[in-house]
Amino acid sequence: MIYIDAKLFSMPRIIQNNIPLDFTCQNKRFETDINRGFEHRLGHLHRGSVTQSALYEDESSSLWLEHVIDKVNNTRCFWFMWYDANGNPKINASSVIDENDILEVIKNISQIRL
Repeated sequence: MIYIDAKLFSMPRIIQNNIPLDFTCQNKRFETDINRGFEHRLGHLHRGSVTQSALYEDESSSLWLEHVIDKVNNTRCFWFMWYDANGNPKINASSVIDENDILEVIKNISQIRL
């Protein structure tokens, strides 16, 4: 399953108790599942990361594989999300994938020869 939602500006963070949550993202149909997985940073009270650390990180950005909720049909899916150093989403489009797609990504990455 692949679904793409694009916006002109970066996607907004999830708002909880009138506070935007760092390292979260949402759009009309999808949002980071803050109740599943690992915290993006030590001390966060919300979760969402599939892994215990970023897939990639430097001083200005990080790439994460996140648990995602499909708000339309409440299904579980995933997305890769870039954040800036402050936890703001850096991209203006999302594309979600399911568990089978994740397995295909892992298989394809394992074939990389540097």
